[in-house]
Amino acid sequence: MNSFIADLSSAGSLGVALVAGGACLARGSSPKEAIEFAGVTTVGMLAGDIVLTKAGFDTKIESFLPNNGYFDPLDFVSGAVTVGALLYYMDYRGSELNTLTLIAGLSSGVGRKVGGMLMQYMPGAASGNK
Repeated sequence: MNSFIADLSSAGSLGVALVAGGACLARGSSPKEAIEFAGVTTVGMLAGDIVLTKAGFDTKIESFLPNNGYFDPLDFVSGAVTVGALLYYMDYRGSELNTLTLIAGLSSGVGRKVGGMLMQYMPGAASGNK
């Protein structure tokens, strides 16, 4: 079961990157910019998770499971705050900073479900066995 949870967590990170990069492409960014933003968003989401865990907030496994309607509000908030801070440090300002921070927050919350959905199509993942 622990292997399944580790795989699910990794798939959630991939889902966040796919949602962030896809949203960036949809708004007209170049593939290079979309890949960079996907990376920054994933790093920011992971950093936000670490901060929340250290503060005593546990990650809820339900936020990764595609057959569960639960979305953890802290995933959205921590992703937006940490990625927004990273983007500010990278000299983004104004509407560009606001738009990308919003996309990062949404990607951090929704991308975990996308990763969970992707895992359903991996051999052996549905049962938690490899």
